[in-house]
Amino acid sequence: MENQVYDEISLRELIESLIKNKKIIAIITLSIVVLSGIYTFLLSDKIYEGKAVIQVNQSEIYTSQSPANVDELLEGININNGSTIEAYKEQILSIDVMLRVKQELELENITPNQLAKKISLLNNSNVNLITIVVKDTDYKLATDIANSVAKQFALYIGDIQTKQLTNSTYILETQLENEKEKLDNALLELKSLLSEVRDTSLIQSEINASTDALNKYKSEVITLDSNYKDLVFETTEEIRAGEKRLKAYDKLLNSIDESFLLDKNILDDAFITQLSSSLSSNLSQIMKLKISNEEINPVYVSTLEKYVTEKISILENKEKLATLDNNFEYKKVSLEENISTLETVIDNLKAEFAEREIDERLVNKRVDTAQTTYDAFYDKLELTRVAISAKVSENNIITVSEALESNIPVSPNTTLNIAISSILGLIMGIFVAFFKEYWVNTKPE
Repeated sequence: MENQVYDEISLRELIESLIKNKKIIAIITLSIVVLSGIYTFLLSDKIYEGKAVIQVNQSEIYTSQSPANVDELLEGININNGSTIEAYKEQILSIDVMLRVKQELELENITPNQLAKKISLLNNSNVNLITIVVKDTDYKLATDIANSVAKQFALYIGDIQTKQLTNSTYILETQLENEKEKLDNALLELKSLLSEVRDTSLIQSEINASTDALNKYKSEVITLDSNYKDLVFETTEEIRAGEKRLKAYDKLLNSIDESFLLDKNILDDAFITQLSSSLSSNLSQIMKLKISNEEINPVYVSTLEKYVTEKISILENKEKLATLDNNFEYKKVSLEENISTLETVIDNLKAEFAEREIDERLVNKRVDTAQTTYDAFYDKLELTRVAISAKVSENNIITVSEALESNIPVSPNTTLNIAISSILGLIMGIFVAFFKEYWVNTKPE
């Protein structure tokens, strides 16, 4: 069986090693702390910090390019600046702002890029505040740079916005002239259309009048047809009744004699009476004479008269019926022709009205659109002019807090450096102590 040899190091041995080499650990730790202190107090440059806080306004950004349509133009031209916080931070560190700061502070021995490296920007995402932090070995210069950056950035944004407002004003004025020309043309077209004699109101009145006449003719047709049927029925009934009466009269005439014999005294005759007066001597004999006279039957005559009258009435009614048919056909054809003519006229008027209405609607639409667009551009132009005159752009960047001079350095951090060097020296001392013990204990025999 093979023998296995294990080297075991107990916690006690470790502690004893540290105690045994405590001087080495202390010397190393103290040496590193001393070196760190020498570097911190004697060799390293003191860094000072200047802080300025600005507040920015956010909205939609300008555009100085010609838009594709009216909505795009009106949405792109605004009074307030519209960069995001991140865009502002990029603009703060831009070469233009750095050159302005350099020129204001007369910094001849530093480039814009070197100046930008001295600046750091802090921002809380929940607020529109940007903290400008400047670090430099000169505390007064750090303060001046921070305040100058805040000031020059506000002026820079103001100049940009003023230029953009000026460009926007030019765009709006140009577009306003175009819209004014379009509006004038649309108004002239509308005026020309309305000046024509036959407008939609006149055509509509003609349609209404023609429709009323058409309804009147249709009503007359219905009335004519109804009256015709009633008259035909009445006349036919009169003819039928007259024919029945005519048959009755004919039957009655066949049963009545046309004449009858009438016996009477001779003196009853007027002529004989006159003659007998001259023959008075023979009057007695004359009175004994009798005469027979055939006379027309008055009943027959009366019945015959009624028969003839009824016959004439039947003929008149038949003639009346024929006349009714002719008149009805004539009037109906005439009314139907009038109805057909009016329907054609109404159809033509409706077609003319529809065409005219479309023309008027299109012209009115162009006028309304031109007027609305013109008003929108005019309002935006006035708003832009007010913004320029009121210098609204100067209020977009506000310095909330200026940087104050402080001769307390932020770097190097003495306490932090000593603490780190102490920990680092202690670790190195322990490492050397363990390495020394290992080296001694593993020395070959």
